[in-house]
Amino acid sequence: MPLFSPRCPVRKIRVGPPRKGRVHDEEYLAWIRKQPCICCGTRRYVEAAHVGMRGLGMKCSDYEALPLCPAHHVQGPESQHVLQKRFWPHWGLDRLKLIAGFARRHEKEKGKAA
Repeated sequence: MPLFSPRCPVRKIRVGPPRKGRVHDEEYLAWIRKQPCICCGTRRYVEAAHVGMRGLGMKCSDYEALPLCPAHHVQGPESQHVLQKRFWPHWGLDRLKLIAGFARRHEKEKGKAA
């Protein structure tokens, strides 16, 4: 009798620390949606665009979201989904500084509300 059946794939056991899951924070996303678009400054229909580092088929943490209007997020010819990595130099933006800046502003405003 064979050790491995062709119908039963070998399961791999993960070695090492557990994977980090995506961090969800609806309050932060709601706050991001109230900010102006980082490209054009409009406050209409702003979306929380997840722009942080991620793997294939994964979404980054909610704390790595930035405010973008639909035209600059997914719909326009110069949108983040169309230009992908070229989006940031095209608009002259530093993605990591923006993420950190919005996180600091949110913490500051959250601290004042408490």
